[in-house]
Amino acid sequence: MSGNFKDIKPSSNLAMFITQEEARQLRNRGDGKIVLYNAASKKGYAFLNPFHYQENYHIPVPGFPNLFSHSVEAIWQGLKLVNGEIDLRMFDRKPEKRPSKNQRKNKSDFIYENSIFLFERNIIDLVTARHLIYVPSYTFLFEP
Repeated sequence: MSGNFKDIKPSSNLAMFITQEEARQLRNRGDGKIVLYNAASKKGYAFLNPFHYQENYHIPVPGFPNLFSHSVEAIWQGLKLVNGEIDLRMFDRKPEKRPSKNQRKNKSDFIYENSIFLFERNIIDLVTARHLIYVPSYTFLFEP
């Protein structure tokens, strides 16, 4: 997002990830509501944290009708292919990174940007997964 935020028009349904400096500049312009990710849990916005887990959340898993999750991050991690497999068990528990921090540290061939995901029956790249998996999962939290 860096660098082109000046062209953004305020919108009630726009969510974006920007740097703290960009947030300060937008706040100074008076455009929209700015919630800094690291301050979210302190100001009643804990649900904005993708790791926020609630048993009463039933977030639809994109590409998998009839599957639901208790957090956005569990969907993201569960649909990530690690060693050629997804992990549907993630949807029923508190989210954790896949592969784990230790596995990532000891695995010289792990490159986050090369992560792949399963959507429906298709293997998709990281950027496509952000659009098809992450955005729909996250925006579900804003629906009434």
